[in-house]
Amino acid sequence: MVLPSGLDTYENRWKALVFISLGLGIVIIDNTILNVSIPYMLRDLHTDLSSLELVISGYSLTIASALITVGRAGDLFGRRQIFRVGVAVFVVGSFIGSFSQHVNLLLFGRSLIQALGAAMTLSSALALIDSTFKGKERAVAFGVWGAIAGAAVTLGPLMGGYLTSYYSWRWSLRINVFVGILALAGTFYMMESRGLKEKKFDWPGTFLSSAGFFSLMYGVIEGNTYGWLSPKQQFSIFGYGWPLKNISIIPFFLVASLVLLVLFVLRERSLEKQDRAPLLEISIFRERGFSIGLIVLALLSFGLFGTFFMMPIFLENVLSLNALYSGIYFLPASLSLLSFGLASGFIAERVNIKWPIMFGTVILSIGVYFMTNVITVDATFFSLAPALIVFGTGFGLSSSQLNNLVLSSAPLNVAGEASAISTTMRQVGGSIGVAFLGVILASSLITNVTANVESDPLLPQQVKTEIIQAVKQSGIEAGRINIAYQDLPPNIADALRSDINDAIAKSTRQGLSYGMIFTIAAAIVSLFLYNYEIDIEKMGKHENVAAG
Repeated sequence: MVLPSGLDTYENRWKALVFISLGLGIVIIDNTILNVSIPYMLRDLHTDLSSLELVISGYSLTIASALITVGRAGDLFGRRQIFRVGVAVFVVGSFIGSFSQHVNLLLFGRSLIQALGAAMTLSSALALIDSTFKGKERAVAFGVWGAIAGAAVTLGPLMGGYLTSYYSWRWSLRINVFVGILALAGTFYMMESRGLKEKKFDWPGTFLSSAGFFSLMYGVIEGNTYGWLSPKQQFSIFGYGWPLKNISIIPFFLVASLVLLVLFVLRERSLEKQDRAPLLEISIFRERGFSIGLIVLALLSFGLFGTFFMMPIFLENVLSLNALYSGIYFLPASLSLLSFGLASGFIAERVNIKWPIMFGTVILSIGVYFMTNVITVDATFFSLAPALIVFGTGFGLSSSQLNNLVLSSAPLNVAGEASAISTTMRQVGGSIGVAFLGVILASSLITNVTANVESDPLLPQQVKTEIIQAVKQSGIEAGRINIAYQDLPPNIADALRSDINDAIAKSTRQGLSYGMIFTIAAAIVSLFLYNYEIDIEKMGKHENVAAG
């Protein structure tokens, strides 16, 4: 394709950043934008909850499975080209999904086509920023990236709630078409870059990495559904069921992921030693900044996604907020994250990028601690806002410069691989955080509801017995307790509702406390950067190969 003269030049790098961030924003928003629309989609598509859960989890499964492969493709064939194809595929998938009249077509459009485009866009966006910006300017560029990415996580439910409430859940997908076309038009400002001249592709490595990450993510995402060891329900696909009745299928997926990923690492190391073309160059993990950055990124994602999993449960159940107002309650975090994500770039221009990372992780942990103290049954927007502001400030300072650290520590000729690994760690860490804290939340809910109900003198013994039995058997679904208050006398219903709301608030605080352990761990790991001198001017020093 012949580009208009002068557009794809270094002088237009800031314009390019706007459109890179635009493509990135719609992809990240789509991680959460449909979550609030499930009740409407159930009715509209005449389907069941398990099918829609597969649509939502399938999006993350496909992204995690494809990231390393498409990251390598960007290094081989051009990062701008992969970005273009990725946004185009994402738009097509969104269009198909928005007009689906059956859940299977939605699954195809969103969880396969759209998610594949998302993986291509995510990996190439980071690599384009890394290859476009030089020196300390890259700190500002990654600050913009981090601010957009972080704010997009919290804006997804707000946008989804607004569009679903006032238009249709289908507009949560259709809006991607218009924004995606705009992002495609902006690719003419982006400079093409590729890192590898030799166009060889490691297909066995592609299979091992894709299957390994798919198995890991499926096991983590579906663990609460099928049971981590003992089966909660039987697994079946295309009419074929899991043959072992006393053991869940989840351990099989987790063991399979371990075996496949170990084989993948061994193969890649062997290819690298033979000076052949591996899918992933294992040697980049020897760089201290790269490895530390990945660990901190995974730990922060664990705490962040876990927090955003638990907070809506508290807001919607205890404070009786709908999806739109739950999103509004998160605005203080969104705005502070956006502000300090941008500020982190200007700070990192003047000081070493390790300082925003180190201080940001500490501030984030303080924010989570404050949140554990303000989660109460009578919480308001203004009582929650200060803690959410501190939380957003810490994440904004640390997250964007973590990506700067990771990609700056890797050679520029493997920027696609490095960005794919970074995004994969974010996806895996976030999914594990949601799964782990989901188990903690469900377990503590059973304990706290039982304790509150048993000690309440206003409840008749028969009601206590029925409620406790219902909760222990099947009363908790994704942290929500389904109790038919209308079948009880008003005074008993009010007492029971008070007991359950108190239990949810207490369980949310306990879950956040576990999440805080991982944010503190991220802060501790980041201290290993203290004596590590990060010279952005000297990092990423491999020559960039322009597209011909």
